[in-house]
Amino acid sequence: ERRGHKNVDAALAALHFHLLMRGIEYHDACGRAPLPRSLSVFKDREEEGRDSLLMAELREMVMQAGEARLEGRLIVDRFAAVDSKENIPVQLADLYTSSVARVLNAKGKRNSPKETKGSSGISS
Repeated sequence: ERRGHKNVDAALAALHFHLLMRGIEYHDACGRAPLPRSLSVFKDREEEGRDSLLMAELREMVMQAGEARLEGRLIVDRFAAVDSKENIPVQLADLYTSSVARVLNAKGKRNSPKETKGSSGISS
């Protein structure tokens, strides 16, 4: 929920950071992706200036947390905002997250082919 946050950009940066760190710590603990490991993060480019600042701040926070919480076992590599038109994995991630958001935020009757259960999306 965006309401209640005076600075939405700062809230989103904190959210990105916490999701990354929890994911890294979880996958290290369960052995699925044990550290040491290199980390690169890419996001879909929206606004060049805002994206550059977000990725620089996020990289710095992850580097500091990697030293403090992960005993330097996380190698922080590239953090960048990329154009999804040129990056298939970012397109897939966008499709997945928008689908999850659509389900989580659904309200009322669903009439469009995107939202109708069992719909092929093909109209006659």
